[in-house]
Amino acid sequence: MTKNEYIIKEKEKIERKWMKPQTFKAYQNYWIPEEIVKQATKVYSFGVHRDVRFEQRLCLDNNTLEIKCYDPTPDTVKFFQEDFMFKQNMTYYPLAYAEENGYMNFYYDHNAPEKCYSLLPLWEQSDNIKVNTTNLKSIYDEHGPCDIIKADVEGVWKSMCREVIDHKLDFKVFAVEFELALEDHEQALKDMSSLCEEFTDLGYKVHLNRPRNKAISEAIIVK
Repeated sequence: MTKNEYIIKEKEKIERKWMKPQTFKAYQNYWIPEEIVKQATKVYSFGVHRDVRFEQRLCLDNNTLEIKCYDPTPDTVKFFQEDFMFKQNMTYYPLAYAEENGYMNFYYDHNAPEKCYSLLPLWEQSDNIKVNTTNLKSIYDEHGPCDIIKADVEGVWKSMCREVIDHKLDFKVFAVEFELALEDHEQALKDMSSLCEEFTDLGYKVHLNRPRNKAISEAIIVK
């Protein structure tokens, strides 16, 4: 069994134990209760990376949404200089999510700079840019609570989940990706399981967004 096959097998056990199936509405790659989208007022979206189809699909059901988008990648900066559907609903911040506010290295694959970036040096030939970072508590302090959080944060999902839990940050839906093969996969699997348990114990319902034959699990956490 390869490492990837092992991770998939173990994460599927965690999904079966902690994640409920869902019949929500598809908004691009995320399934969210339609009634929550229609009643929502504010969305915080992390890791848009020049792709706002999820945010646009939300706006098709609720064109009064206020969406704050966070992603400092150079191609995303360029993307938000262009016009696109529902841009008027989105405020763009060239900031990366991190546990601490600061100015940090943001790494990418030297051979594929158009792909994902991370605060973790994940590639054998990593280059980096310097970016400003913000944590979720600071955003809540400045802009208030939101209804929907979408987090595609390339390996720092544990920090965001811990912020939500430890600071009791209010939300109605939290869509988060657990990337399990980026560093210590055994610890990542333990963290995924324990976070699902904590959210469940706090009264949230943890749903599987979609089954994936990859070392990634996607959760939709609903209040």
